[in-house]
Amino acid sequence: MGSVMPELQSNFVDRLLAMMPRIEYHLAMTAEQRDAIFRMRYNCYLREGAIDPNETFRYTDQYDNAPNALLVGVFVDGVLSSSLRLNAVTPTCSILPDKGTFPDLIEPMIDAGLKIIDSSRFVVDDEASKTYPGLAYLTVRAGWMGGEHFSVDRILTATRREHTPFYRRIFGFDVMTEPRDYATLKKPVCLLSLDYRAKRERVERTYPFFRSTEAERRAIFDAGPGARQRDERWGDFRKRRELAREFAISHTIVRE
Repeated sequence: MGSVMPELQSNFVDRLLAMMPRIEYHLAMTAEQRDAIFRMRYNCYLREGAIDPNETFRYTDQYDNAPNALLVGVFVDGVLSSSLRLNAVTPTCSILPDKGTFPDLIEPMIDAGLKIIDSSRFVVDDEASKTYPGLAYLTVRAGWMGGEHFSVDRILTATRREHTPFYRRIFGFDVMTEPRDYATLKKPVCLLSLDYRAKRERVERTYPFFRSTEAERRAIFDAGPGARQRDERWGDFRKRRELAREFAISHTIVRE
């Protein structure tokens, strides 16, 4: 039994590394791009019973419009398949979606000067999740890259109790609270916190697909709010695909 689990983990890692050249991360910069994410969000949250139906068939909130909000679309073979929202504390903006529900925990972090990124609205299209079982890992990779790009001390996320084992097992998140009611959601959530600097080396050693290059991170995040949009699509697909392919090749595990 002792040799089975390492082999299974190696196969899992290899499968995700092999999939990475097909994955593209792009910031939603236009109304049409954002709307595509809001519609996918709505379908995902409604399917889970986390929200009630509405007439717009979209799910969005005020934090999508915060000056520090980054809406990341994750594409597989050019098709929008999942998404994640990131809000990073900056010298001019400390808006974090989870602060409204957990002010007693988050405000002291901000007051202490910690660099924080809040990861929220993590969704994977239903059909994509069935077709690509590892897509959830490559979606949260966007938040992991954001942690490195913004040199954060803490990554925060709020999730339902039944989802906390994923974050604890893969990353080593600490569960900070019992579930609390969250505005706009029907189901309560826990706040999770990760000491990014302390956990980064172990996570990337165990799951090398979380590693990234500076070129890849800049290609994604330097197109954020305030940056000049280079074209009408969600960024330079070919450039980012080439970067992902180069990364996957350089980190492929070779076994005897």
